[in-house]
Amino acid sequence: MTTVATSFPWKRIEEKPENFEDVVKLIDSAIAKDTPQDYKVISEDDMCLELFLEKYPKMKRWFGTILFPENKVVKTSTEMIIEKNKRKQIERDLENFTRNTKYEINNQMFKYSVFNYLYILWWCSEIHVNSRKVRPLIILDAIISMNRINRMVTFHNPRYAIGFQNGEAEMNKLVTEDYFELLFNNPKLLVRSSFQSQDNFIQLHKEQRQTLDLIGNALKMDRPLLLGNQMPTGHGKTFLAIPLAKQLSTEMNAEKKKTVLFACSNELVNMDVASNALIGNQLHLWMAKYIFVEKQKKLPDGTVILEKKPQVLIRPYKRCFPATWKSVYRKEDEKKTGTIEEQWRFYVGATRKKPDIIVADLLSCKFLLKAQEALDNPFVGYIDEFVSDKESNKVMAEICHYLPRQTVLLSSILPKFESLPQVVQQFCNRHEGIVSEVVHRVQSAEVSIPCVVVDQDGHVRFPHHLIQTRPELLHLISEMRTNPRIRRTYSPKHVFYWAKDLAPILPKNLQFFYNFPTIGAIHLSGILEYVVRLFEFLCENFDYLETFQKYRPRVMKKISFSKMFTTQSIFYEGKTLYITKDVIEKTRKSANKLFDEERFVKIEKLITERDKKIKGFQKQQRSSERRKPTKADNKEKLINKQETIQQKMAFAEDIENTAVRIPEDFIVNTEEHFRRFHPNVSAKGMPINTNRIVLEDYFFDSFCDIDLYLLMAGIGMYDVKRQTEHQRNLVMKIYNDLSFFCAGLDVVYGTNLAGLINIAIDQEFARDVSIATLYQLMGRVGRIGRSYHANIIANHESTVQKLLCLDENIDIDNDIEKMFQNFSPE
Repeated sequence: MTTVATSFPWKRIEEKPENFEDVVKLIDSAIAKDTPQDYKVISEDDMCLELFLEKYPKMKRWFGTILFPENKVVKTSTEMIIEKNKRKQIERDLENFTRNTKYEINNQMFKYSVFNYLYILWWCSEIHVNSRKVRPLIILDAIISMNRINRMVTFHNPRYAIGFQNGEAEMNKLVTEDYFELLFNNPKLLVRSSFQSQDNFIQLHKEQRQTLDLIGNALKMDRPLLLGNQMPTGHGKTFLAIPLAKQLSTEMNAEKKKTVLFACSNELVNMDVASNALIGNQLHLWMAKYIFVEKQKKLPDGTVILEKKPQVLIRPYKRCFPATWKSVYRKEDEKKTGTIEEQWRFYVGATRKKPDIIVADLLSCKFLLKAQEALDNPFVGYIDEFVSDKESNKVMAEICHYLPRQTVLLSSILPKFESLPQVVQQFCNRHEGIVSEVVHRVQSAEVSIPCVVVDQDGHVRFPHHLIQTRPELLHLISEMRTNPRIRRTYSPKHVFYWAKDLAPILPKNLQFFYNFPTIGAIHLSGILEYVVRLFEFLCENFDYLETFQKYRPRVMKKISFSKMFTTQSIFYEGKTLYITKDVIEKTRKSANKLFDEERFVKIEKLITERDKKIKGFQKQQRSSERRKPTKADNKEKLINKQETIQQKMAFAEDIENTAVRIPEDFIVNTEEHFRRFHPNVSAKGMPINTNRIVLEDYFFDSFCDIDLYLLMAGIGMYDVKRQTEHQRNLVMKIYNDLSFFCAGLDVVYGTNLAGLINIAIDQEFARDVSIATLYQLMGRVGRIGRSYHANIIANHESTVQKLLCLDENIDIDNDIEKMFQNFSPE
C-alpha cells in the first residue's frame, strides 16, 4: 500500500490574476491567422463618420467641411435593408459615447471598431471645451491618448485623418511644463493611456512571435532546435509557455501532438504559469511534483514498516476529465502512484488526451525527461531560469543531458551558447543536428519599466556617478546601447530633471524640449537614446564630468532597515520586497519596536476574547428569537417582522465584524501608526494604509504569535527552508494585502510578484551574490500590468556600486557547463 503525503495546490492556482482578460487575449493571439506587424487595420467607414458628425456637430470644428460622396446607384431592396440595419447599429454605437461627471471615459464595446478612436476624439473634445473644470491628470491622459492614436494608427481615409490631426494639435496646446512633471509622477501613462484601455488591442511582442514561429517550424519539419531566450526581465519569457501550449493544442493528430514541459526551480513561478494556463481557453493542464511517499515494507521477521521513498507524481487538472474527475481522483489505483510511464498512460486514458502543458519542478522535470522515450517523446522543453542558485544549477546540468528534440532555455542572464560548448554538442549529437542549424537565440536590450537606484543616504544614483575617465565613459555608452540592467536605471522622470540642470551647458540640439517637442512623443526608448547623446556630448567635453554628476536628488532619509516598519515605513509607499539573508530572524528583529511589549497579547487570548464576544451576540440573538409576542406585537405584526429581519442582519454583521485584531498602531502606515512614530508631523497628504488583514482561523494553527502579528500588520515572510509549503501557501494567499514581503534568494529568479514598487536590498545579501543575480532581483519590480515604476533601495555603498557597475560576468566560468561535464547520466 502507498500513502501519498502531499497534494497539488489547485485552489491556489484557480485564483485569477487581475489582468486575466489581457492574458486571455495574449494566449488566443498565439493561434491568430493574421498577426499585424505594428497595429491592427481598421475600417474607416464614411457612414460612421457622417452619422458621428450629425450627432455631435461641435466636432466639425476639428474636421472642417466634409463632402461625402453621393451614391447614385439604385439599391436593391436587400441592399436597402442591410443599409438600414447598419445605420441603426451605428446609431446604437453612438449612444454609448458617454463620460462620467469627472470627465473620465466609460470603457465601451462597439460594433464598429473605428468608434474606439472616434470615442476618444469626442472625449478629448469634451475636455478641450471644459478644460477648466477637469483635473489635470485626466487632461494629461486625454492628451497622451490623442498623441498615441496618431502614432499607432495610420488613417488612410483623409476625411478621418484631418480630424485626428487637428484634435492632436488642439490638445497639445493645453500642455505646459507642469504637465511634463505630472507625466513623470504618473509613469503608467508612459506605457498605457485610456486610449489603449478602450481599444484594448493586445498582441505578443515581436520576439515572442519569433520564438513561437521557430518552435512551430522545427516541429513541422521535425528538426532539432535548441533555442535560447535572453529577453530582459519582465518581457514575458515565462508567460510565453502558455501561448505555446495553445499553439500546440491545435494539433489534431494524436501521434503528432506535443506537450509543453515547463520547469522552473522557483515554486512561485510554477504557480503563476499554472494559474495562467487555467485562464487559457480549454487548455489541458497537468502538474508534476517530486515528493516523498510512504510505502509499506515487510521486514524478514514479518514486521511491516512505512518507508519514505522519493516519487514523481503527475496529476491533471479536473477540467481535463470528460465528466469523471472525482471518481478518478478518489479511485484507489496503484497506477496513480506507479512509475511515470504508468501514471502517464493511466491519465492519458482517463482524460482521453495528452496534456497541452505540464508544469513541473526541476527534479520531476529531470525524471520526466529520463522517461520521455518510453512515453513516445511527447515533450517540447520549456526550461525557465536556466541559471539560478547552485543547488538548482546542479539539477539543471543533469537535465541538460536529456533535453527534448525541441527545447527552449530561458533566462535574462542566459550564457552565450559558446560558453556552453559541451551542452550544445551533446544536444546536437543526441538529435543528429549541426550546431549552426540547431542553435538559435532571441534577445533584446529593450526595457519596459525603468527603476531608480537609491543609495544608503537616500540619494538617487546612476551609473555615470561611478565614471572617472573617458575610457570608462565610452564603456558606459556601449553598455547603454546593449545592457538592459544599465538602461533600466535611467528613468524618464530623473532624466527630465537632470537635463533641466544641464540646460545651461547643453547646445540647443540637446535641450530636452528640443528633442521632445510634444509630450506625446516621450517614451522610454527615446529617453534612453537621448541619454546616450548626452554622454556623447560629455565625451567630447569631458571637463563637464563633475557637472553631469551633480544631479543626485534626495528622495529618502538615511536608510536604516531596522526602522523599516516604524519611523521610515512612510517612505516605502506601495508594496515593498525586502531581500535579506536569515529572513525570519531579520524580519522579526526589525519588528521589535513595532509591537509594544506591554500591548502584545497572546493570540490564544485574542481568540478566546473573540469567541466570547461571538457567544454573547449569539445568546442575544437566541433570546430575541425566543421572546413571546405580546398583544401589542400582534397588532403590529408586519412592523415587528421587519424589525426582526433587521435585528438578525445586525447580529450577523456584529458576528462577522468580530475578528482577531491587533492595535491599529501596530499596522504599518495606518494613520494611528503614523501618529505614533511621527507625533509632531501632520498625516495630511501622507500615503495612509486603510487596509486591514483579517486572518481565517486556519492561520492560527500554522504560525507562532509573532508571525501572526506580522501578517496582521501587513508584513509577510517567505522562506523555503524555514517554512512548510502550507505556511508559504498561506502567506501567498494574503500577498495582495501585504505592505511588505520579506524573502531571500527563493524569490530572486523569475518570480512575478504583483504590485511591487520597492525592493530593499540588505547589504549582507548583496555582498554574497553576483551582479547577474542582482540584475535578476531588479527584474522582480516594475513589470507591465503589475507595476509601472520601481525603486531599488540599498543600505550600503558596495551594493549601489554592484548594481550600477559596468561589468558583466554571466558567461565567465558558468556553473552549469562545469557540472554538466562532471555528471555521468545513468
